[in-house]
Amino acid sequence: MGATCVRCSRPIGEPASGALCDECRARLRILLAARAGVRRAGERSLLGALAVASVLTLALVLGLLRQFGSVAAEPMRQQHGVWQILGGATFISPVGMAADRMGNLYVVDAANSRIDKLAPDGTLLATLGSRGNAPGQLDRPTAVALDPIGNVYVADTANSRIEKLSVTGVPLGTWGSFGSGPGQFNGPHGVAVDHEGNVYVGDTGNDRVQKLSPFKPEHVKKYPEIHEYFWRATKLAGEAKHSVDPAKGQELLDAIQQIDKVFWETKE
Repeated sequence: MGATCVRCSRPIGEPASGALCDECRARLRILLAARAGVRRAGERSLLGALAVASVLTLALVLGLLRQFGSVAAEPMRQQHGVWQILGGATFISPVGMAADRMGNLYVVDAANSRIDKLAPDGTLLATLGSRGNAPGQLDRPTAVALDPIGNVYVADTANSRIEKLSVTGVPLGTWGSFGSGPGQFNGPHGVAVDHEGNVYVGDTGNDRVQKLSPFKPEHVKKYPEIHEYFWRATKLAGEAKHSVDPAKGQELLDAIQQIDKVFWETKE
């Protein structure tokens, strides 16, 4: 009995040629050729994707190198202005500052319990306050602020109050005492004054901010235009800063005296 094809059982003329007949062998050849084509196409797709990814990666690296390279190549920018040490006064612990419209600097020196007034070049112009609890005295102050007409407000921390001083250090008023009620403080560490003279206090120990108005009800009743006085004085102070005309200075002084008159006439 002759050999037969293992696939279709047809007789094989020459067994030495294999276990498939000529027809099955031809079909197998066609099938293998088709699969090889698919495999080659898949390999081409994978190689294409890898090539695109490589190009994109290279472009990204070149872009980053160009960016960082250009930043490194830029010349160092010059500083705006010049740092200097203001040596007109000897401080122990300067903790707060404020500047007036003329460029003078008020520095709170907590350990010395005083306010040093410095010119723009650092020259010591005046010293406000001394250690104590009497009017005009301070105990470890921590903050300072100026109103539109130049009065100085100090957070007198250890005395738990706000001190109001003139530009020459004359005591003009005191707000607060130790406590937690309205108008009382517990170690205030911050103070600010707006253009109408309202005083804002960082009442640190009581975890709150208090707003104090400089105007009592009798102030506003007798002088309903009091807010306009402050607006006018603020505007004149700005103009006087850039003018050498004595008339401008006198106009500012008149505006300040007008405000001062209101407080004196309504003072209890």
